[in-house]
Amino acid sequence: MGVKTGKGWNLPWIILIDIYVIWVVTSIAGLAISPIEGDLKTIFPGSTDLEIQLITTMPSMACIPFVFLGGLLGTKFNNLWLINISCLVFFVAGCLFFVADSMWELIALSVISGIGAGALSPLSVTVLSNIFTGKYKTKQLGITSAMLNAVLMVAVIVTGYLAEVSWRLPFLWYLLPIVPVILSPWLKKYIVEPSKEEKNAANQKVKFQFTKECNVPMLVKCCIFYGLVTFMLVSTSLFIPFMMQSYGFKSGVTGDLTSVVYFGIMLSGFLLNPILGILKKTTFDMILLGMVVGFGLMIISKDPIIIGCGIFIGAFFYGVGQPYAYNVCTGISTPQASSLTMSWLIVMNSVGMLLCPVVISWAQTIFHTKDVPAFPYYFMLVLCIICWVFVFARRLIMMKKKVTHVFVFGRGRMAISALTPKEQAYVTANPSDVYDLSTVDAPEPTVASPAPAAAPAPEQPSTPPSSTPSA
Repeated sequence: MGVKTGKGWNLPWIILIDIYVIWVVTSIAGLAISPIEGDLKTIFPGSTDLEIQLITTMPSMACIPFVFLGGLLGTKFNNLWLINISCLVFFVAGCLFFVADSMWELIALSVISGIGAGALSPLSVTVLSNIFTGKYKTKQLGITSAMLNAVLMVAVIVTGYLAEVSWRLPFLWYLLPIVPVILSPWLKKYIVEPSKEEKNAANQKVKFQFTKECNVPMLVKCCIFYGLVTFMLVSTSLFIPFMMQSYGFKSGVTGDLTSVVYFGIMLSGFLLNPILGILKKTTFDMILLGMVVGFGLMIISKDPIIIGCGIFIGAFFYGVGQPYAYNVCTGISTPQASSLTMSWLIVMNSVGMLLCPVVISWAQTIFHTKDVPAFPYYFMLVLCIICWVFVFARRLIMMKKKVTHVFVFGRGRMAISALTPKEQAYVTANPSDVYDLSTVDAPEPTVASPAPAAAPAPEQPSTPPSSTPSA
């Protein structure tokens, strides 16, 4: 019983649920603050607007540097130990929220919760990508994204009702990190840790070179893409209230349209594998084209139904792009570099969210459109069209271009001519962005793959074999 991993053994359901909980924990920092934001001045008389702004923004700000720190530590230290420490930091902060009695304490605890969530983020993706491989990994990334958005949608509603009873009750969500700590003895056997060979290499003072363990150009492309689509989608929830209010609609309609964002992302997550099977190599440009259609519908009419259809289409294709970018990044580095690789991608989510209101405000000032409520969506439509044209044109050019260089794990980017004849033959027969060619010249005939393949393991292996998932 369990879930297929693609490596010849099944993962128990309790471990899969544990992984889902870890993903949820990375996204709940700040969740409990939202419903009480308007009441903070009453709860803490004398609080300033700056203090209120700090308490709502500090979790996201604190996440950014600690995403990188968590990723860097994940390349050198025991990942299970790091997961438990991150969860405990978050849990302790959650407990202290129930006794905090001043604004500065809430701000400090918000920072601590953001630190825990940030350090945990790259590790959550690394654990999932090291356990699953191939289509099973892609499917789980889609399901994880869908379930995360479903949980957040429900959590926002429940948190609002909890806040009506007591302003401290929403912080019950911050006690969730204790679950992964409790289940860590069962998760331990599925965590990929540095092998004896890697430890021996460290003892011999062999330096870890990220550029040889990760396809950096591909990482840059994924980060730019993910940052852009996040930047564009965030505008939907940020500015839709102002646009609908200017059209004469009440807050109920705005709330319904905002919930469509979560629903679109959730639905595409559950359908990720079939969608990628249809889009194939056109995935990046079709995601952008879908968002073009979405923004187009949002500005051609004032009808909430048409606007809602536009929001749904844009969110649906974003819901494809988010786990797809994760999936690509899990296959462009070795297990040792995977946590740091994911750190760069994950931080682009925060960058996109923080830049969106700043850039839109700047554009409104430049174009003198502060009195045009739909301007953010005109701006996003034009930006999306430009990005789609660029990605589509580049794909056409790359289809005609002869590949002369490839990225090989452990060797970095190198010319195909520098490979052995057997390696050249394999690369020609298996076009990909990254390769592990260590088995091509093995004494016995083996079949290499664009990424190291794990050997079959028993139903519940004591230590699953280390592997680098394929893109």
